[in-house]
Amino acid sequence: MAELERLSRAGQLTLRYGDESHVCSEGHVPYGWQFPGEGVFMAAQKGFRLNCWGLFGRDNQCRRATSTTSITAAFVVEELERLSLQLPRADRRGARQRQHPYGRHRAATAGRMGST
Repeated sequence: MAELERLSRAGQLTLRYGDESHVCSEGHVPYGWQFPGEGVFMAAQKGFRLNCWGLFGRDNQCRRATSTTSITAAFVVEELERLSLQLPRADRRGARQRQHPYGRHRAATAGRMGST
């Protein structure tokens, strides 16, 4: 990771960190307080759930996507492909030619994660 951070600071690649989360209209109460003998409840019903996925950079840039279905590997790959198509053509061509710093693998995705 330190090597990737160094390459990013040197301007040799655009480094992004991925994360996913969700928001839901279904209440969540892990614990509560009550007096002895007092009945406590929270009415709940299945509600709306929105899954959120994003790529974040130290430069405060963010790429995000939302879905009402699960965030799967296929979802992430699709979003990365969509991102790669938004980059200028010269950047896409350059990304295919870069060598991965840890071996012979092509770093096709390392240079494709542009910022907005």
